[in-house]
Amino acid sequence: MSAKLQCFDGEHGFGRWIMNTLTYEIFDSIEEINSETWDSIPPSGSYILSYDFSVIMEEAEIGCLENYYLIFYRGQKPVHKIALMIFEAKYFRFLPEKLKKLLHKISFPVGGLGTTKVLTVQSLFNVAFSILLDEEFLRGCKHDLIDAVMEVGKKTGAALFLLTDRSVRGFSDDFHVFNYAHNAFMKIRKEWNRFDDYLNSMHRKPRWKIKKKIRDVAEAGFFIKIVGTDGMNPDEMYELHRQNVEKYHNEKELYVVINRKFFYKLKERHPGDMLFFTGYKEGDLLGYLACIKDEAAGSFYLESVGFDYMRVDAPLYFSLFYSAIEYCILNGYRMIDFGFKGLETKLPLGATAERAYLLVKPISSWMRFLFRIAENPYIAKRLVPDRGRIQRNIFKIEKQDSRHGLLEEKPRERVL
Repeated sequence: MSAKLQCFDGEHGFGRWIMNTLTYEIFDSIEEINSETWDSIPPSGSYILSYDFSVIMEEAEIGCLENYYLIFYRGQKPVHKIALMIFEAKYFRFLPEKLKKLLHKISFPVGGLGTTKVLTVQSLFNVAFSILLDEEFLRGCKHDLIDAVMEVGKKTGAALFLLTDRSVRGFSDDFHVFNYAHNAFMKIRKEWNRFDDYLNSMHRKPRWKIKKKIRDVAEAGFFIKIVGTDGMNPDEMYELHRQNVEKYHNEKELYVVINRKFFYKLKERHPGDMLFFTGYKEGDLLGYLACIKDEAAGSFYLESVGFDYMRVDAPLYFSLFYSAIEYCILNGYRMIDFGFKGLETKLPLGATAERAYLLVKPISSWMRFLFRIAENPYIAKRLVPDRGRIQRNIFKIEKQDSRHGLLEEKPRERVL
């Protein structure tokens, strides 16, 4: 495990830290970094990691949010970057259930613990930690990265460092691991050249259900349109997003509630890596899916949804997903990531659901004390990650088995 040797303090109490093999710099504004330099540092490709996205996050001034940036160097060469954000959350949200019950039993005011600063990677809603890291860097410098992030946490008064991911990725020795949700994804088959190919690869019953929903949407007078950020209406988007948050998200969710200004900043800077699949009826916007394209990885991420739940029924909701799938097929994407939760919607599309985990590392002495109690086997057993997948076999020939490939169905043996 690498140790810090020196620190040259810069403005804002940050500066360059020297480690055994690496140095790193901490910045509290993306404007302190040259845009070309930031975008050229690995990992690259995802819009979430771009300079432009960080500018939008800062300029939107989302409440209870601070942004910090780390650049790692080997010698004078920048070799990795990571963007961090801090949000306010209640302490008890992240405690094991048995520990909460024990604290209640001894009349400890669990619900009155108040809020604290939580440090995590900069993203929107559905992005897992794995796409924000370079695999090669992580294999050799995992502890360097953790040390650097913990230093940011200590300097900013954060109490917890949180990650969500589809795998514990060797972090189980450094983090407390809890089940969080399921992440749904779908591999785009090579033989799918049109949306009809996707439908024809299904068994008869699920194919009939999808076609019926598409007909119902058309007969109800709904119109689906794909628009970029330059063609979006910020006010309408924000109102639908707000309705979605109020209906489906509560204080237990790891969810950053974006504001109206965020949508205006998207329209102002109109990044080409974001698309909106929108549903209209009689000129009114009734629903949308916000998506991020990762051209380098050939991946497509569904990031946010918004619906007028008083006026929209299920067929329109599903049809927006069908439009996103058709877009991916026609534009050569290899994988579509549907994000966390909502499996009742995503599994019927042909998605596979993997377990996602919440990785928690306490920073403050108070939270370290609570999690030491949580390690007691009488209170909470250590989680053994379950790599099982949830899948509805709606396809006829192949089964999706992993994010990186497909297993072809073996020919059936003839029984004599």
